[in-house]
Amino acid sequence: MRMESGGEIVREGMMLRKMPDGTIELQLDTGTIMKIPQAQIVAIEPLKAGPN
Repeated sequence: MRMESGGEIVREGMMLRKMPDGTIELQLDTGTIMKIPQAQIVAIEPLKAGPN
């Protein structure tokens, strides 16, 4: 996930859910869950390609 917060920040983790207002819950490798408002999200990209 690419976020903009005074500059571009890249966070890697598992997207748990997308709320109706566009907020994303992202679980980081440490187990921490971040709630990221839609206004801060620049792009959501997969880490690796899915199965063919």
